[in-house]
Amino acid sequence: MNTKLSLWIAAAVILAGVYVRYFTDWFAKKNIQIITLARPMTLRGAEPPAVYPVAFALDHKYELTRIKVTAESALKTNKLAPPVWFMTTDSNSAPVKAFTYGQPVPGMRLYNEKLAAMPLKPNEVYRVYVETDGRFGETNFVAVGPKIAPKGEQAPPIPASVSTQPAPIVVPKK
Repeated sequence: MNTKLSLWIAAAVILAGVYVRYFTDWFAKKNIQIITLARPMTLRGAEPPAVYPVAFALDHKYELTRIKVTAESALKTNKLAPPVWFMTTDSNSAPVKAFTYGQPVPGMRLYNEKLAAMPLKPNEVYRVYVETDGRFGETNFVAVGPKIAPKGEQAPPIPASVSTQPAPIVVPKK
């Protein structure tokens, strides 16, 4: 009876180990979740930018070791396509929860000091890679810009339902 009981216990431990290994994420690499945001920002009277600034938000604060942005079209033909923006660190970087394309990230430097971030092209798909010790994240995003009429054509009119005047301030009477 002792050997039979020990065999059942051994089988249960093995099955529990197989279950934990293949059906849970206890031993899986944790991925970094990335949210991309294109923020329309134009100064009054200034020429609108070709592409709005792109911000990246992370699910937690991370001490990043590498940030790389590559054009998706270049990756289709070459898995080792040159990045349009590549930042790395020599030591510990400051924990960050968000950063903006082409802007300095605390504790990080450009991989090649001679190559600054290249301007993004409108309506092109890019892939951002983010890496830290033991964690990795990637996502695709589209560089968007204002809808500008081509030269010689007129921009589409503002719909009548959209008011260009500021809304009046109404103070309730007491």
